[in-house]
Amino acid sequence: MRLLVATDQWSPDTVGGSGRVAAASARALARRGHEVTVLAPALDGLPKQTLEEDVEVIRVLRRHNVPQTAADPVATRYFARRLRSRHFDLAVAHQSTNAVGLAAAGLDAPLAYVFHASVVLEQRFLRRRTSLAPRLARIALDPLLVGLERSAVARAAGILVLSDFSTQVVLGRHGHVATKLHRVSGGVEDVFFARPPEPAPGTRRRYGVPEGGVLLTTVRRLEPRMGVDELVGAIARLDDKRLVLAIAGDGMDRGRLERLAVDLGLAERVRFLGRIPDAELRSLYAAADLFVLPTVAYEGFGISTVEALAAGTPVLGTAVGATPEILSGIDSAFVVPHSDADSLAAAIERTLPLLGPDIRARCAEYARTRYGWDVVITGWEKALRAVAGIDGREVLGNL
Repeated sequence: MRLLVATDQWSPDTVGGSGRVAAASARALARRGHEVTVLAPALDGLPKQTLEEDVEVIRVLRRHNVPQTAADPVATRYFARRLRSRHFDLAVAHQSTNAVGLAAAGLDAPLAYVFHASVVLEQRFLRRRTSLAPRLARIALDPLLVGLERSAVARAAGILVLSDFSTQVVLGRHGHVATKLHRVSGGVEDVFFARPPEPAPGTRRRYGVPEGGVLLTTVRRLEPRMGVDELVGAIARLDDKRLVLAIAGDGMDRGRLERLAVDLGLAERVRFLGRIPDAELRSLYAAADLFVLPTVAYEGFGISTVEALAAGTPVLGTAVGATPEILSGIDSAFVVPHSDADSLAAAIERTLPLLGPDIRARCAEYARTRYGWDVVITGWEKALRAVAGIDGREVLGNL
């Protein structure tokens, strides 16, 4: 197939789950012989057009003063129209903004919309937890977000969902599109199964883990939905000086979370690493004793969850969104029923005695056989062929 992919994130240019999925799926499809062209955000210092693992990446979606929700549909449409002469078999969009742009480009190709999350629901959750000015701005943006999502769902020939949870989100908001749904999976790239660049003892020393100590980690955007404040509160409740928490990621809540750690007397036990490169991230995953995913709302898949598992690190996650779907295949003991600090603290304390070489080996094998991209791309290829009308049509309602 000749595929035109449009995305608002591209890995490794930016850090984000949807960007990882967009890039990894494109590369995996190219390895299977498909011709893949990608419209991605522009990045200073990189050429406009590159060939990356047999994927043609055209970095032209610029970030400027115009809100991305307004700019990306226009830019995606403009640059997709310039590629119409290539006669693509299928257009693939990784966000509603890209989907609307591709649908308006006159490509004469069906549209597959990869539904990572409902930005509408996430923004509504966020605005309840922000001050007045940001809240009013998000309220004003809501009609545009609603319109983009509705248009993307309506104009797509097929909608790819990464979890049963996301399936229910789509059906709850757009029940009439059940016959368009195709269940696929996110995955983890091979590099996360490999030996990390830095041996675990060196990483643990660098993060200040004492001899015989326990390294907990999480990889999150620092915003209210991610539950990092509850995880910091859980560390305070455990009152165990051996525990060190390393938090990778950045976001609007970083300053508040750093102040919280200081107020709770955790300045020496909680490390805020900011955004870190993939090489350091791989070392962090592998060196940790336990990865904690403290999500409070809307976990559409959980790329960091499967990456940690691939490194052999057990994951303790809240029973939110798709997390139980991933962790139930290992041990339900690693699913925390509630997202508050007390529940997280109790779960960490209960889980620590379960850790060791056996569970680490199980986690790595589970990730490899269930979520390796060479495994999950088969489902993507089948779904995309169905949307393109190449191999007939198999829809979620028939599974």
